[in-house]
Amino acid sequence: MDPKSQQFQLVKKLTDEIWLATRPESGEEFLAKRIDDFDEYFRSRFEGSGKQQRQAKGLMDLVYEHNIGRNISHVLNHENLVSLAGYLRQKPLNPKPFDTKQATDDYLVWDNCDAGFLELLVINGGGKGRRKSFLPESLCWHVLTSVMRALTWLHDGYRLGTNWDTGEQKWIKTDMDWMPILHRDITATSIMFQHPRGEETYGSCKLGRFAKAFVSGQPADRQGEETADGPALHSSSGQILAPHANLPKGLKAPPDASAATMKKFWAEYTTGKAPDQRLYTISDEHWSLGAVLWRMMTSTKLPSQDSCSLCESKCRHITGCVQPLCLIAEAEEEEGCRCVYAGCQHIQARLDASPELRPEHRRRCDHPKWRAAGCDCPRGCPRPDVHIDDVLAQLDYSKFLVRAVRKLFDWDWETSRRGSVTLCTEINAAYRQWKTQTSEGREYVDVYDDAWKRYMVLNGKLDEQQKGGA
Repeated sequence: MDPKSQQFQLVKKLTDEIWLATRPESGEEFLAKRIDDFDEYFRSRFEGSGKQQRQAKGLMDLVYEHNIGRNISHVLNHENLVSLAGYLRQKPLNPKPFDTKQATDDYLVWDNCDAGFLELLVINGGGKGRRKSFLPESLCWHVLTSVMRALTWLHDGYRLGTNWDTGEQKWIKTDMDWMPILHRDITATSIMFQHPRGEETYGSCKLGRFAKAFVSGQPADRQGEETADGPALHSSSGQILAPHANLPKGLKAPPDASAATMKKFWAEYTTGKAPDQRLYTISDEHWSLGAVLWRMMTSTKLPSQDSCSLCESKCRHITGCVQPLCLIAEAEEEEGCRCVYAGCQHIQARLDASPELRPEHRRRCDHPKWRAAGCDCPRGCPRPDVHIDDVLAQLDYSKFLVRAVRKLFDWDWETSRRGSVTLCTEINAAYRQWKTQTSEGREYVDVYDDAWKRYMVLNGKLDEQQKGGA
């Protein structure tokens, strides 16, 4: 391949297989990872590893003859995903003399998340200004809205489009046969950041690490326009199912990942015949993101919604109220609370005055619970029970954020969410409330604020907008 026609250029070697690459015309930096899968193919031509040769040749044909790399880059192409930018193919930089087994070096080129992982922040971060908070609320919103937009793309094939002249945002859908992709590994180590490129408070937040991703065979929900004859019709029905990438304790794995087997497992689970056959769904994705936000807000890890890994029996140490955030609702209705932030004096007044207890143990409401917590182990379990609603209500974050995070834990054990676009819309609405109704929100500059300003300056409209009070 002619180096002059290359879209990317290797600049600096970072590890044995990873290089810093740039796009020559813009200087934008990326990471290029050498693909070593093809090495076996070239070696097998001389060493006779038939199975590995077939596998490597199949991958090579997909990439170069069937252009699968371009197709993957179209799917993994979103501002909140660590996107595949392209690939690079060239002769080895340091070939061995007379080596005919390695004809080329092949690289996949990815976004460069140069500001690290969220995991580094939850280990080392934490503010001391507030009573009951961990990481800044603005960072929590940044992660929540960014990852939800990424999931909306993966699950539904919807991208949030912006009219930069009016500031209006709306969902733009792709083709009708979008197949939902379940990430199956949403943790603080799979959420990454770039350094700010402009005046934004934080650089872009991206969801990465797709090694455990699962492409479903169930088409995404596509809702048509509402007509005078009735509501819009859905083009898809049924559950989006996948095997668990990391099987929780107490659950069985299907013998294979075929759609028929998983539907059979799910039918037996939902009818109560096999409670240990719960599969991975879109609701699991939302719960996993909620667990990440929980850790950002409390500095502690949320117990599993499935069986405890430390208990001898199938105990669960997490529960919630069927009336979400009832403590906040009671304070607003009975105490006249109009506070913007949770954890206020009205909420504290409704807690049991038992200073020797941990905050999450100081109150239990009398409402019905889902998946009631409690350990039945003979020797007990060192892991404490957690009531989601009571803990969230006592945190020193805005009620907008608390309510948005609580939506991630709205769990129906028999009917998973059909997608993420509706939930993301609700969370975006809560985010806009925080941005306009709190001083911290008004001071916060997100990526879209910076992009809008760049657009207005580029088109000579900023002064005009400022004069108009924008």
